[in-house]
Amino acid sequence: HEGLVPAEYRAPERRNNNMDLMLKGMPGALDVWALGVLIGNVVELTESKAPAGALASVQRRLLSENPKDRPSAGQILRHSYFSPTGTKELIRVLEFLENFSLKEDAEKLEFFNSLAPLVARLPPEVGIYKILPTFRDYVHVGGGGGMVAGGQAPDQALMQQQMRQRQLVLTALPVCLEILKGLDEATFAEMGEPLLVSLFGMNDRAVRAILLQNLQPLASKLSEANINGRLFDCVLTGFADSAPQLRELTLKSMLCFSHRLNDKNLN
Repeated sequence: HEGLVPAEYRAPERRNNNMDLMLKGMPGALDVWALGVLIGNVVELTESKAPAGALASVQRRLLSENPKDRPSAGQILRHSYFSPTGTKELIRVLEFLENFSLKEDAEKLEFFNSLAPLVARLPPEVGIYKILPTFRDYVHVGGGGGMVAGGQAPDQALMQQQMRQRQLVLTALPVCLEILKGLDEATFAEMGEPLLVSLFGMNDRAVRAILLQNLQPLASKLSEANINGRLFDCVLTGFADSAPQLRELTLKSMLCFSHRLNDKNLN
C-alpha cells in the first residue's frame, strides 16, 4: 500500500503504525481518509480552490484525525451534499454496473427497465465506458446465445435461462442504441460500430427489428467497409424472412445506406 500511493493518502494512524487506533476504527476508515484527500486534490486541480460549502463539510469529517470520528460509506452517501436525486441515481447505476456479473438475471432486467428513462440524464462517460461495455460483454459471453450446441435438444432449465437472457438483451438494447446515437464519430467507430455489427449478426427477429427501427440516425456513422461487408450481408437475409414486418423493415432500411453501397452490392 505504502509503495502505491503518496504519503498524504495514508491516514495518520497508518503513517504512525498505530495498530491500536487502526483496530478500534471502523472498517474502511483508512479508505475514508484517502477519499477525503482525493476530494481535495480533485477540486483544487479542477477549480483551483479548496472545497467549499457542503463538500468542505464532508471532507472535514473524512479527514478526522480519530478514525472513529470518520463516517462510514453509508453515512457519506446520506450526507446532504449527495442527496440530490441525480447524484443518488448515478451512484446506484455505477454500483450496479460494478457488480453486474454477480446479479441475477431478474435484477439485471429490472435495472435496465429503470435505466431507460434515466439514461439521457446520466453523464455521457457512464454510457460510453460503463453501460456499453457491460452490455457488449453480456451479449458476447452469455446473453446473445439462444442456439444449443451440437444440435442437442435443450433441457427445460437451459431454455428458461436462454429466455431470460434474451429478454434482458431486448430490454437493454434500446438503452444502448440511445447511447450510440449520441457518440461522436471517433468514439462510435471505436466502440459503437463493432457492437452494432455484432448485434446485426444475432439470429433473433426481435433484436433485428429493434436495430432496423433505429438504423436511420446511426447509418451515417457507419463505415462503408462495414456497410458493404458483414452488415449488408446480415441485413440482406431479412428479405427472405417469413415475417412480413421484418421484410418491410428490411426494405425501408435500404433507404438509410443504399447511396453508400458499392457496385457489387447494388447489383
